[in-house]
Amino acid sequence: MQRAIIQLLALSALTFIVSSVLFALQPIARTLKDAAREMPGTIMDPVRIYTDAGNLDGTDLVTLFVQPRDTGMWILLIAVWLAVTLHTLEVLHNDYRRREISPSDHFPLIFALLAGAVWPWLLASFPALAVIGAVAMLVGVITIAIRGEARQAERREVRIYNSPMIAVFGAWATLVALSAFGTALIDVGAPAVGTASFVLLLACAAGATIQLQAQRGGAYTITLIFAFLSLAAAVLDTNPIVSMAAVMAIAAMTFVLVQVMT
Repeated sequence: MQRAIIQLLALSALTFIVSSVLFALQPIARTLKDAAREMPGTIMDPVRIYTDAGNLDGTDLVTLFVQPRDTGMWILLIAVWLAVTLHTLEVLHNDYRRREISPSDHFPLIFALLAGAVWPWLLASFPALAVIGAVAMLVGVITIAIRGEARQAERREVRIYNSPMIAVFGAWATLVALSAFGTALIDVGAPAVGTASFVLLLACAAGATIQLQAQRGGAYTITLIFAFLSLAAAVLDTNPIVSMAAVMAIAAMTFVLVQVMT
């Protein structure tokens, strides 16, 4: 049973990564296809393909996270892919031999990965379902944190609940789920700039609460800080107000990191 669950975890991780990569590359593939149709036989400048894959106004935060347009956001997404890969490899190498780990310990992450593989593809046609999927992914991550707290209270710490790789994925899931919610509000008429700024501050508050409750390591907070920094740089020219909200979030999370690490 344990081996079958771990194989399911590996399959879920692979599904998430492949789905996420394909979705992230969609704008670039679309740009290449359009360029080939309009200018057959012409080789486009790769830098132009990279930067012109989409024009965003800085308020569609969820798209910035799942379909990056600049180097910082790409680094963040690639870090999430690597974190999921490294955690899965660690589980495959070690955890099925550990008696203190039950098959159910892996279920929250499996659920989060499968939800993360599906919901981005629903953004265009079924935004409400996409938000539900993103929130489901976050619920899976929060369940991991809650179980970790319970195990720690029982003095039965388990590596999968304290993994910095899961913290990286969890930080990204926090930002993406709240960003998807914000984008849905904008779609139904909420003020774009105000909603995007509010979502960033809400993500900061949620991240601070989660990190201060966990009181373990700084990978979660460091990932959030890097995400806010990358986002602030990405939207600085198009939407300085949202960029300023991201800077405020960086300041707050830096304080949280100092509190946790000292």
